[in-house]
Amino acid sequence: MAHLSAHKDDCLLQELSSHEQDLGAWLNRAPENAILFVQDPVAALRAANLGIAETLLEELEQTMAGIMRKLSAA
Repeated sequence: MAHLSAHKDDCLLQELSSHEQDLGAWLNRAPENAILFVQDPVAALRAANLGIAETLLEELEQTMAGIMRKLSAA
């Protein structure tokens, strides 16, 4: 199971990396874009419409929620 999770994480990271330039351009297009990214990165990725599959965005959202839960419990 851990192997499957690591594979999903790798796919997510590869997908995000492949859109890094386009995301940077979108962030620089308007201050509101950068503000949205700071406030809600997944909403910003959706708004940027970079072609990232919704399933990957949902996975990122779940991963980030898990990290926040762990940080708040620490």
